[in-house]
Amino acid sequence: MSKPINIVGGGVAGLSLGIALRNQDVPVTLYEALSYPRHRVCGEFICGVSDATLENLGIKKLLADCGRLLDTAWYRGNAHVGTFQLPKPAIAISRYAMDQRLADQFVALGGNLRTNERVSEEVFSNKGWVRASGRRKSNKREWIGLKAHFTGLETTEDLELHIGSAGYVGMSKVENGCTNVSGLFKLNKNCKGQKRELLLSYLRASGLDSLADRLAVADMDAESFCGVTALDFKRYFNSADEFCLGDAQGMICPYTGNGMSIALESAELATEPLMRYAEGVLNWTQAIREYNREASHKFAGRLRASTQLHPFIYQKPFNQLSEGLVKLNLLPFRLIYQLTH
Repeated sequence: MSKPINIVGGGVAGLSLGIALRNQDVPVTLYEALSYPRHRVCGEFICGVSDATLENLGIKKLLADCGRLLDTAWYRGNAHVGTFQLPKPAIAISRYAMDQRLADQFVALGGNLRTNERVSEEVFSNKGWVRASGRRKSNKREWIGLKAHFTGLETTEDLELHIGSAGYVGMSKVENGCTNVSGLFKLNKNCKGQKRELLLSYLRASGLDSLADRLAVADMDAESFCGVTALDFKRYFNSADEFCLGDAQGMICPYTGNGMSIALESAELATEPLMRYAEGVLNWTQAIREYNREASHKFAGRLRASTQLHPFIYQKPFNQLSEGLVKLNLLPFRLIYQLTH
C-alpha cells in the first residue's frame, strides 16, 4: 500500500502534482486555504512548457481548447519598440478557469481536496508533506502586483509588454473575449484609489499614459481585480527539510511570463521522487534531495538570469539600448527567451 502524500497549496503546481500522483494511484490529500474558482494576480498564459510535460502530468486534454498566443509587442513608455514572434506558441487561459479545471480533474481521479482549510507551518517538517503554497512573503514591501480583466480592449498583438519608469505591465488574451492586464510596480504611496483607479494611478506614475487611456475607456470586470505585495524573488532549492515546488521554491520575475510553466515543470519533476517515496523505494530525505538536485539543474539558471535582468528592465538606459538594437534588428530576443525559459 502506498504512503500518502499531502500537498499544501491548490494552485497550478499543487493541483498538477496531485493529478499526476493520482494517475499513479498514490493517495493524495490537497489543502487549499480558499475556494474555487477565483482570480489571482498572474500573467495568465503558459509560455515554455512542452507538450510532453503536459502529457506526463495528465492534463494535456484539459488545455486542448485554449487559445494560442504567437506574437508579442514591446513598448517603452508610450512608444512601440518592436514586435517579436514567440519561439513556441503560448497557451492562453485565466487562472480562474485553469485552477477550476485542475481541481475538478483531481477530484474526479479520487483526490481528497480540502478547500477553505489552512495548515500550520509545522506540517512541512513532517514526512510526506509538500509545500506548493505559492510565493513566499517578504518582510520588504517594495513591489505591488495588480491584475484585472478587461473587455472591449483592442490589443496590437496576442501579448503586449509595456515597460515604464517604475514597473511594467503584461497584457494577454484569455477566454471569453477578455484581456488580462497584469502589472508589477514599485510601491508608491502617492498612487491611490480603488481597483481601476489604483491601476491607472500606477500606470500614469510609471509614464504609461497611453495604456492608461486605453484602459480608462475599456470595460473592467471589477470581480477580477486583485493585488499582492511583499513579493520575494529569492530561491529555496537548498532546503534539506522541506519539499517545495512552484513559486514556493523560487518565484521567477513576472516579465518573463514563465511562472505558470515553472509550476507545471516542477510538478512533473516532483512526481517521480514522490512516487518512489510512496512506494518505499526512497526515504523522505532522499526524495527531497533527488527533487532539489533536478529542480536546481532545471530552474536555477533561468531564475538567476531573470533576477539579474530585473533591476534593469524598467531603467531608461536599458530600454534606450533595447530600442536602438531593435531598430538595427540586433536585439537578441531569442537569447533572452532561452535564458529565462
